[in-house]
Formats: sequence, C-alpha cells, structure tokens
Amino acid sequence: WEDYSVSSQVPPKLSTGDGYVYQFSRRMGTDKDTHIWYLSATDFETGETASEIFVGSGERLDNPMLSIDFLPGNIMVSGARNGLVTLRDTITNSSTMTPSLTRKLPQQPNENEG
Repeated sequence: WEDYSVSSQVPPKLSTGDGYVYQFSRRMGTDKDTHIWYLSATDFETGETASEIFVGSGERLDNPMLSIDFLPGNIMVSGARNGLVTLRDTITNSSTMTPSLTRKLPQQPNENEG
C-alpha cells in the first residue's frame, strides 16, 4: 500500500504489539503555512489511518526528522524545533491538559521478555 495523504516528519515507528505505524505528521494538501501536526497511527497491514491525535500548530512544533519514542506509562516523546513534545493518555497533575487519545499508546516492550 501507498498513502501520500500523510507526510511524516520523522522516521515512522512500527509497534509490533498493536500493528500500527506511528508518525509525527502533517496532512498533505493543506496550506504549507498552516503547520498543523498530528500523531498518526497507520495500520501496517492495510495502510489505513487508524487514528490521528491533534498535537498542535505552528512552526515551533516542526520536527526536523527527529524520532518519536514511546516511554513506559503510555507517553510519547518527540523532539521539536523549540524543545520537546510529550503526549500521554491521562491527565497529569499539571495545570495543562494533554490531548485525549481515542485509544492507548503502544506499551514499551518489557526488556526482560525475549
């Protein structure tokens, strides 16, 4: 399958646990000056977008080919032009709410399993 509707700003990350390819992405066909960013999950088998989570907008969130990583506790971390971006599927004790997810982020593999 091929899908040119989503432009990944990072090397895609495959989760063998749930079969999704995760990307810090921008939708193609939108005005390049808009800079609207998503965490996209694409089904590896079908190529269909399973979910998109709005991360934010603006050039500050541009990710110049840095990776995304998933940490224990369902936390996604990615570098951005002006620092780090984190997403989690729970609300923390901070005064800022994080985006809600329609499904769980992939679990970090247990290093003791193998």
